[in-house]
Amino acid sequence: MTGFRLAAALAASVALGALAAPASADEKVFSHTFYDGVTNDLLTAGLGKTGLGGAAPGSADPLNPTAEELRRLAIYNNYRALIDPTPGGGYGTLYGPNVDVNGVPTAGEGKIAGDEYIAYEDGSGGGKRNVTMMVQVPSTYDPSSGCIVTAPSSGSRGVYGAIATAGEWGLKRGCAVAYTDKGTGTGAHDLQNNSVNLIRGERADAAAAGKESNFTADLKPRDLAAFNAATPNRVAFKHAHSQQNPEADWGRNVLRSIKFAFEVLDRKFAPQGVKISKRNTIVIASSVSNGGGASVRAVEEDDEKLIDGLAVGEPNVNPKKANFAIVQGAGAPFSGHSKPLMDYITLVNVFYFGLNNIVDGSLSSLRYYEVTNAHHLDTLNAAAGYNDKYIPLHRYFIQAMDLMYAHLRLGAPLPPSQVVHTIPRGPGAPPITAANVPPIAAVPAPGVLITFSGGQVNIPD
Repeated sequence: MTGFRLAAALAASVALGALAAPASADEKVFSHTFYDGVTNDLLTAGLGKTGLGGAAPGSADPLNPTAEELRRLAIYNNYRALIDPTPGGGYGTLYGPNVDVNGVPTAGEGKIAGDEYIAYEDGSGGGKRNVTMMVQVPSTYDPSSGCIVTAPSSGSRGVYGAIATAGEWGLKRGCAVAYTDKGTGTGAHDLQNNSVNLIRGERADAAAAGKESNFTADLKPRDLAAFNAATPNRVAFKHAHSQQNPEADWGRNVLRSIKFAFEVLDRKFAPQGVKISKRNTIVIASSVSNGGGASVRAVEEDDEKLIDGLAVGEPNVNPKKANFAIVQGAGAPFSGHSKPLMDYITLVNVFYFGLNNIVDGSLSSLRYYEVTNAHHLDTLNAAAGYNDKYIPLHRYFIQAMDLMYAHLRLGAPLPPSQVVHTIPRGPGAPPITAANVPPIAAVPAPGVLITFSGGQVNIPD
């Protein structure tokens, strides 16, 4: 998309399959903590809606923060990194911990009690491929109508990277949330001091940490000493320096996190005589950006049919080139595969849509929702120059999740692919209201439908 018509995409599809039982995951649980929902909680780390919207929390000893202080800061920073945390932008009114599952803001703080389990998935990495997984199980989880939502992190974020998006939606719905940092988490190896992160963020000597390190650079002692002498005070990061090509396994990482969630739930409810399996549990693959892309890959690689539905926001996908064109309004057909970054962010999502229609044809169940006056990173909307021009795409991620849940749980039809025309806040950026962000229409007008025919994806203005 060009000019000031910046748009972003949400996709929802269905992949109903056999009732396969999850296999045992290769992991070790390093941490299990219950949070009471008062002094501390799963969603806000005890900060609540007010705290997440305020100043960053500190530590009693900044040089030696505790694991819980690090967790609180991680949740604070990751939550605010993906959404606009200002009241005028919609925080606390259209979305946020205090907004209930029906979209109604409440006077509460939105704290959610429950259990949190954290583990490494190593696979065949011999301790070098420590992918962090986490499962949060809210106290409201009902095994008779269970659900699991995946929440792979976006960017190079740690395991709490999707807390504000898929995490919040799932916890509010009473679903277990299966997180993974997909091998890109924030493990940092201080080469000069030879210290590393443990699974909950604390620092430790690399040799002493061993396989419990989040990431340790693959350097022999002699090579490390020589490197430090030549280039002192350097830090190696997991995503950049692991030499493991983590992106190749993103889909697998999401599938492993789902299996971990099934194991956690099965163990938790076994004393009640309840067996947790695909027969009584809906699984929705979700998240945004390359976390959403990881969930898309998981659906494509889901040979065991663990996943029932997919609802992702602006997923970072790289589909193969296919023989079709994209037409917007009365514009000329575009059949190339690559564009400058600004257009690429939107076009790759359209290519997922077009390729799916070529592969599945009339049987395609994928829906593509394009939202005007939106962009890839809602957190920028808090700044002047953005707040008057752009609306929160997160609003539509929430609705896409609601639509998929209703489709899987109640059999409600998914609305057809469409362009949703929004209204920016305008000069002075007055507080946003529901009128600025109309919902995805169940029965959209013909003039806003996105269609595929004659080898073309047709997108109206």
